[in-house]
Amino acid sequence: MYSFQEHYKQTLAPYYTRVYGGTEKNYALARSIFEGFGITAAETGGARSAADLGSGSGFFSLPLAHLGYQVLALDLDPYLCEEHRKLCKDSNVQVICDDLLNLPGYSSEKMDIILCMTDTLAHLESEEQILALLRMVADSLKSDGSFLISFRDQSNSLEDDHRFIPFYSDSELIATTFVEFSESHVNVTDILYILEQENWRMQISSYKKLRLTRNRMKELLDEANLHIIGQESIRGMDYLLTGRKSSQRS
Repeated sequence: MYSFQEHYKQTLAPYYTRVYGGTEKNYALARSIFEGFGITAAETGGARSAADLGSGSGFFSLPLAHLGYQVLALDLDPYLCEEHRKLCKDSNVQVICDDLLNLPGYSSEKMDIILCMTDTLAHLESEEQILALLRMVADSLKSDGSFLISFRDQSNSLEDDHRFIPFYSDSELIATTFVEFSESHVNVTDILYILEQENWRMQISSYKKLRLTRNRMKELLDEANLHIIGQESIRGMDYLLTGRKSSQRS
């Protein structure tokens, strides 16, 4: 079991979509990111295939499906998978509740585009697992296919009061995150205050993420025979669009 699974099950999953700003805000962000990287509507006359690894409740899956892609969406959390299925009803999205490393078991065809967004890579257990995923992606892409990732560059540690990060608030929910840095990991503690029958209930849970850096991610992509096509930094997230190196194309 991954470090984050119990945390999502016990604390975060029911509030995930809400604390990240809701569906419409994130759909708009996804459309903007796709446009910025030149990811456009699939050509008529033939469906294009895609995968969304660590899809959550579908912030990126649905906008990609609306561009005409057949999307295979994998996530490990049962609550988020069920929410995703409800949101993507009657769309070209197939939601599978499983480990994203098991993608090849669900599609034998090469894909036009694969996504791994919102710091999902940091939820893996080791750099070795990240490298295994990147190599799996390279093997799963068409020769001219694209792989889009986003992650948070953790090169600089937060210290003292800066480790407390106000995350979300409304009249019934307040979310704060507390982070602690080690050389290889970031320990994340989510503190939720939930209003229930005029009383506030505090709920706390922690999990451990890999401490990813921009330079190390680029090294891992290179090791996996993926080259960078474009890059952007948006709202504290690094976005990299990559493709297979020419020597790996067939």
